[in-house]
Amino acid sequence: MNVCQVIQHLIDCEVFLGFIEQEDEIYVRNQIMQLLNISDFVLGDSVQSDDKVPNLLEQLVDYSCENGIIKNVSGDRKILEIKIMDCLMSKPSVINKDFYEKFNYNSKSNIEAF
Repeated sequence: MNVCQVIQHLIDCEVFLGFIEQEDEIYVRNQIMQLLNISDFVLGDSVQSDDKVPNLLEQLVDYSCENGIIKNVSGDRKILEIKIMDCLMSKPSVINKDFYEKFNYNSKSNIEAF
């Protein structure tokens, strides 16, 4: 897979898992492209892959090392991985809102059951 395919597969996994909305796909892709200094997003031929998120992250970090974006040292690798994951995460306020909506829903359901 080329780096654009890896990015797209990572985004597809996150949409499927419900961590990002499909409406945010282009925004997230652009953020990751900026981190990796990619100016053109070219998918090429479709490639089937069973790679999971940790492996996809590792491939993106390896790409960054190979292309001189970061040094191939543990600290730089981990920081880039965290920055990529940050692109895939909702803001804390959204996470808190979702949590409390689900918590309140479940609390009401449990109370009504008694």
